[in-house]
Amino acid sequence: MYDDDDDGQAEEEEEEGEKGGELSIGVAAEIRAFAERLVGMENMKMKMMKDTEKFRMEMENKRMALILDSQQRIVDSIESAFGSP
Repeated sequence: MYDDDDDGQAEEEEEEGEKGGELSIGVAAEIRAFAERLVGMENMKMKMMKDTEKFRMEMENKRMALILDSQQRIVDSIESAFGSP
């Protein structure tokens, strides 16, 4: 009888080991999927930051062009007012 109890206990431990292995595989797969989603979100965030910086630089260039145009118009106005006829 003692041997039957040992065999039953060994089978239960083996089944628990298999369940634990399956659980570990499932947890690892979930962690991997989470990491992939996180990397995807970080890549999207970096792309958005690059696009925002590109847009900011374009706006800065337009602003500088408008300032230069305004200054040129001021110089032209002064020249026409005080320049030779």
